Amino acid sequence: MERAQRTRRYDDTRVLVIDDETDVYELLEAVLAIEGMATTHAKDAAGALRAVADFEPHLIILDLGLPDCDGVTLCVELRRRFRGPIVVLTGRTSEESVVEALDAGADDYVTKPFQIHEFRARLRALIRRKRPAPESLDAGPFRLDHAKRRLELRGGWVPLTKTEFDVFALLFANRNRLVTADRLLQKFWGGNHGYVQTLRVHIGHIRAKIEDDQSEPKYLLTELGGGYRLEIPEDEIRPLSVASGAQGS
Repeated sequence: MERAQRTRRYDDTRVLVIDDETDVYELLEAVLAIEGMATTHAKDAAGALRAVADFEPHLIILDLGLPDCDGVTLCVELRRRFRGPIVVLTGRTSEESVVEALDAGADDYVTKPFQIHEFRARLRALIRRKRPAPESLDAGPFRLDHAKRRLELRGGWVPLTKTEFDVFALLFANRNRLVTADRLLQKFWGGNHGYVQTLRVHIGHIRAKIEDDQSEPKYLLTELGGGYRLEIPEDEIRPLSVASGAQGS
């Protein structure tokens, strides 16, 4: 019964696996089939870029060790063409590798060997988060369009990755209030405190895209020992407008 329910829920989800090891792909294909997801395989960067255009995946799983291109370089190129979640699955375990991959646009980083149940749960969480809420909200200089997954700042588009948008949306829903790091970790990484650095990297990326001066942020503030707050200064507050029924978060 559980298998059937998951298949109905995720059978419209297409996953591109980019890995030059056939046995790894065959394992992932079997794991994703349990969730009802369709998969295709690319063994190198050239094949991956073709598959993005032809297969139109909803999610990409990327190994960093490819024969024709470093995976981080490919991740940057994929992010130019693909707005969905990118999960790095690799044997590289250093903090530098994690930060480099996230900087390149990855949404999650999983090291080999991995726990299958945890890996499936992470994929399900990313897929659930890609489904937009049907409303647009204005507050201060920001306009957040959930339907298009788009953030505008003073009329200009802010190019956020999948995870950056989701983190910002939660901060936006709680603007002018503290959102604890624990709450963010629970919401997006299952409460795993091993992802504190990952959270900090994403916050840094968002801040770099919305602040005029990152050293003296005006909007995205850090509460020492607590978390983060999206502050709308009083001189920029205007009545909240809702394009279609607002929902709580």
